[in-house]
Amino acid sequence: MRNRVKELRERAGLSQEELAKLCKIPRTTLSAIEREMVVPSVSHAIRIARALGCSVEELFPQEEVLRVSPTLREGTTFVAGYVGESIVLHPSFSSFVGHLIPDGVLKEGEPRFFNRGYLHKTIFFAGCDPLFSSLHHSFKEKGYRVVPYHANNTEALYLLKEGFLHVAGVHLGTYQETLEMLKEKVGRGFLVLSAYAWKEGIISRDPVESLQEVKRGVWLVREKGSGVRDVFDRYIEAKVYREVRGTHWDMANLIFNGLGDYTVVPLSVALERGLSFYSLRESDYVLVIREDTDPLFVKSLREELKKLTGMALLPLGYTPKRKVEEVVL
Repeated sequence: MRNRVKELRERAGLSQEELAKLCKIPRTTLSAIEREMVVPSVSHAIRIARALGCSVEELFPQEEVLRVSPTLREGTTFVAGYVGESIVLHPSFSSFVGHLIPDGVLKEGEPRFFNRGYLHKTIFFAGCDPLFSSLHHSFKEKGYRVVPYHANNTEALYLLKEGFLHVAGVHLGTYQETLEMLKEKVGRGFLVLSAYAWKEGIISRDPVESLQEVKRGVWLVREKGSGVRDVFDRYIEAKVYREVRGTHWDMANLIFNGLGDYTVVPLSVALERGLSFYSLRESDYVLVIREDTDPLFVKSLREELKKLTGMALLPLGYTPKRKVEEVVL
C-alpha cells in the first residue's frame, strides 16, 4: 500500500526502531509497511500517524497515480520514484551512469514491479552536463538514488514542467537571461541554483581566426532545442549545415574523425578531445528544481554545489562562481 511513512519518519529525525517503540509495533512490521509490502491495520495506521504528527490520509494517500516517461518503451525495464504525488517510471539505463538495478518492467502498457523500496529516495535529473554522474555517486552514499538522463534544454524543461523530473539542468545564456526565459518556459514553483558557467564556441581540427572563415566548410549542428544550437543560430551565418542528434561528445568525435569541419560545443569538450576552440559566449549552467523536492536532498545538493565553487574541483573549461546563486521562481 502506497505510503509516506519512511519519508515522514526521516523528516522527523526518527529511526525505524524509535518510531516502532513510539507506536508499540514490531520494527519488522514497520519495515514491511515502509517498503509497501503489507497493508497496515487501522490501529497501526492511526498509531503511526499520531507519532509522526500527521493525519492518516496524509500518511497513506488512497489513490496511486502512475506516470510513464515518454522515453520508456514497451518491454523495457524501469526505475521508479515519486515526483510530487505521482510515481514516475523512467528507463533503467542512463547514458551518464549506465545500467541501474531495475524496479520493474513495462509489459502490455502496465508496470510490473520487482522492488518499491526506492520510491521515496529516487531523484530524477535531466540535462547535458557529465557532472551529473558525480552527483549520482556522491548521493548514493547519502541514501539517495540520483538518476541522471541526457536531454537538451527544451527536452529537460518539458519533462520538468510536465512532472517527470525533480531537476533539470540547462544553459540558456547569462544568469539573468536564464531566469527570464525560465519564467516563460516553466512558470513558478521552482528553485534555481547555479554554481558555475562554461564557454560555448566553435571547435575544429585547425585553429579558427575569425567568423568569416567558417562560413564555408562542412558544419554539423545539434538538434533544435539544444543550447549549442541556439548559439549556432545566433552567431553563425552558415546557410549549409547537417543536423545531427547527439551529445556534445558525439559532435566532437565527428569533428575529430574528419566527418565535419565545424560544430559548436562547450570548451570542456574541446579540451577533452584536443580540438581547437573559438569562443562565442559564456553561459551559466543552472539547476531548476521542483519546490516540493525532498528538502533534505535539496540541502545536500546545495552543499555539493558549494564544493564546486572551488576551482580545483571543477574540470578544465568550467568557470566556478564565488558562491552558489539561488532564486525561487
